[in-house]
Order: sequence, then structure tokens, then C-alpha cells
Amino acid sequence: MSGGDQLGVRTLKLLAEQWMVATLRGLAEGALRPAELERSLGDGGHATVMRRLRHLLDRELVSYEHRPGLPPHGRRAAVPRRAYYGLTEGGRMLLEVPAAGADWERRWRAGPPRGASAAATDGTFAIKLLADDHTREILLLLAGGPLFARELDERASGLGRSALRRRLRDLGLAGLLERSERGGGPRYELTAAARRLASVAGSAGCWESRWARPGGPVRGDRLDELRWWDALERG
Repeated sequence: MSGGDQLGVRTLKLLAEQWMVATLRGLAEGALRPAELERSLGDGGHATVMRRLRHLLDRELVSYEHRPGLPPHGRRAAVPRRAYYGLTEGGRMLLEVPAAGADWERRWRAGPPRGASAAATDGTFAIKLLADDHTREILLLLAGGPLFARELDERASGLGRSALRRRLRDLGLAGLLERSERGGGPRYELTAAARRLASVAGSAGCWESRWARPGGPVRGDRLDELRWWDALERG
């Protein structure tokens, strides 16, 4: 099973898109017109808002309604027909994933990613970590125990040595990896914060099993798909 087929990964990648979590949260209190949603997002931009809404509409995570307008009457101007977007039940339940990410960020985040606000704890940092294929692979390689850098060089796919070293450094700065020097060179292991990311991955996997795939809740023949985040949690 490829990384992209792991249960929950498609959901994480959807939520990792810029302004996706903010769009869902903007609709959490009720249906809005695109212009109202755009104002609530600040600098999201009209084109971005419409792309996100279409993306969510295609996945039946938001509903679309045209509300009738009113003709002009006396001194009252005409009220045009207006389109409103609101969350479906699946869209509302999807908000549990960024909620799990926000909880992890409040408890475990060592510092913001470069260029991000130190106050941002909306769950997107945790989601983007797990949505990134290379970061997820590194975390899973280390789930079974510490590895030397040379062992990671041999096992990590799609990353050159220098790119892997940069990724290991960045994950260390984020508080997810601990580096030690041993006879075989630098050795890396997961921190408690890295293992707690499993709660976010698990939330995405549970949502996907219920809402994004046929067959309802996870059955025994699909438990293998859950092992990627179950392995991360085990110490």
C-alpha cells in the first residue's frame, strides 16, 4: 500500500490546502454567502475562497442553496438572488481533525514553522506535518526505534542525502526528533511530541473511514490501513 493510499492521508492532504481549515471554520456557525466568508477570512481572496468552496462542494462537504431575492417595491431596492454555502454533516464532522491538530499544537508544539505566526494554533501545522509524504515516512521509519543517519539514508525513498539531512534538522527544531551522537554517527529517535501526532492521524483516519469511503466504519479487513498511525503511537 502506497503512502497516498494510507487511511486518513487523503483527508490530511485536503485539509493541508491553504485556507481549507479556515474555510470550514468560517462556515461552522451557519451558511454564508461567499462575500461574507471572504470577509471572515481576511486576506484569503475571492478566487481562493471560491476554489475551496468548489472543492468542498465536489466532496459533498458543503451544501449550496440559492435563496430567492425580492423585486423592487416602492422605495425599496430589489434584493438579488443570493447563493449560500453551508457545511453538511460530513463537513461538520471533518472539523474534528483540525480540532485534534490544534490540541496537539497547544500541548506539544515546540515552535512555529518558519514564517508562521507564533500564536497560530488552528491545527494546520500538525496537519501539514502528517500530510507531507517525506515527513510521514521519516516518522514511520523511526516508529520502531532509533536509527542512525546512514540507516535512514538507506531506507528513506525519494530524498537525497542533503534533502534528508535538512528534513531531519527541521523536524528536530520542531521538537519531533531527538539527535544523539553515537559511535555510528548521528542517531535519531522520535520524541513524545512526535508520537502524540498519532492522535491527529487517527482522527483523520476515523473520519475518512466513515465519510470518504464506502462501507461505513472500519472493519477487520481494513485494519492494515490503520497501522501507519498506530505504529507511530506505540513507544
